[in-house]
Amino acid sequence: MTSGHSFITVNQPGLHLSQSGFINVTLLNTVLRILVAKTPNILIRDKETFLSVQQISDQSRMHITTDRGSLTADKIIFLPGAFTKTMMNTLGLNLSINLYELPSAIHFRRLQSSSNLTVSTWSFVSANGDYYAGFPQDQSNYLRIEPRINPTTMLTINSPLNRTNKPDQQIIDRMLTWVGQHLSQTIDLTNPIMPTDTTLDSMLSDRGFILDYIPSFEQKLVLGTDSWSSIQYIPAFAEILARLILTNGSSTWSDDYGSIIQDFSVNINGRIIQPEPTPQPNGVANTKNNTALIFSVLLSIYFLLSVDV
Repeated sequence: MTSGHSFITVNQPGLHLSQSGFINVTLLNTVLRILVAKTPNILIRDKETFLSVQQISDQSRMHITTDRGSLTADKIIFLPGAFTKTMMNTLGLNLSINLYELPSAIHFRRLQSSSNLTVSTWSFVSANGDYYAGFPQDQSNYLRIEPRINPTTMLTINSPLNRTNKPDQQIIDRMLTWVGQHLSQTIDLTNPIMPTDTTLDSMLSDRGFILDYIPSFEQKLVLGTDSWSSIQYIPAFAEILARLILTNGSSTWSDDYGSIIQDFSVNINGRIIQPEPTPQPNGVANTKNNTALIFSVLLSIYFLLSVDV
């Protein structure tokens, strides 16, 4: 791993999984869609706008309403990505999470002298907090390098609707400087393919992640605040999400995940923004504001277990 990646040290912390390995993500996605198409109780509904979710009167199932109708499910996993803030507001959960707009990626041609080296997927955080990740391109001689969130230098945006789709030149310049300092022996720095668009990413204010049940819904709704900045944990995230769905929280997490699962709790101090009390006239006690602002957001919702259309 350190061949051609001298900035990576062997003593970096990580989560060792006994069944870990390399995955061809493109092939995996194709195979999963084929398997899903053959499984009657799993649906893929792209480009659908979520409107609301309610618990059915007997509290055994959840009723979801979208711009294409409605359906019911035993449990729901929400992976809203850039829409996490607005999505959770519809469920009464005000998260302390920020949204960022990042340049998509820069592509560099690999030098002939490094063509025999195995290119792995890697991520790295520099001393000043700049965060980068590298990926080998499928069937090409290019290396894809992407910036990740650095909360100390990047500006937040209020909503996905405020996306400009114009790459921030300051982020690109810092990235080019870092690449020139650390990868000049393996890639051609003279003619990179520059990004022409952006991607949205979100991160909790404490820079952590949530994999937990959404409060007040009887363990029927699970939230994952997945982020491109958490890409190195994705295999572990998938198994944890599956357990939250299948075990109703009864697992003691006595294995490898026991040391990290508490860090993914929604109830960690500061992750939920509590409403400020509103002073009432004539000494009347404070009451909660019952007004709900409903957002229509575009996202993919993953349904596990049986689903009735």
